[in-house]
Amino acid sequence: MQMQRVSILTVVGVVIFFGDCLLDAANNIRERRSATLFQGAQRCFRSGQWTTAASWFQEFIENNPTSPLRNEATLYRAQALFRLKQYRDCFNELRNAEETSGLFAAKYKFWMAECRYREAEGSPDNQGLYRVAAQLYAEVPKSDRLVAANVSEAMAHAQLEDWPKVVELLQPAASPFQQFATSSAETSLAVQGCLILAEALL
Repeated sequence: MQMQRVSILTVVGVVIFFGDCLLDAANNIRERRSATLFQGAQRCFRSGQWTTAASWFQEFIENNPTSPLRNEATLYRAQALFRLKQYRDCFNELRNAEETSGLFAAKYKFWMAECRYREAEGSPDNQGLYRVAAQLYAEVPKSDRLVAANVSEAMAHAQLEDWPKVVELLQPAASPFQQFATSSAETSLAVQGCLILAEALL
């Protein structure tokens, strides 16, 4: 009887061991497939295959709700939608994920503002959209997008013919734009900001 009990325990142990091995193998397969999907979506994005990139990033997001790459995948997908001129879908994608955007918060906010600005460009009743865009640009925290956000915010106020606000954003010597323009005067962003400021001063 004792030998039989030992044999049963041995069998149970073996079953559990192999069950764990199979589970680990399945998890590894899923992880590899997810990594391959993310990398493939990145390649599509970088080569300008926006529709495929948006679709593959969506698949990755749906299948990997706890992945540390989820926020980055959401940003990639939103930018692909932006390139496809699906501005409202891009905005909603970012807004729905904004609370958990973490280190990507500045980029989410910037692209949300870009969406509203582009929507305003194609809308006959665009004043409200330009105001929303300006507000969103103003909320972009300090990041590599800050100067671009300042210039774009100024562009939105220029569309509203709010020239004092344009001057307030771009003229002060201590402003992010002026500091950038001093060190990078020949860049397209600096030139664009200077032209908008000149128009405002006129």
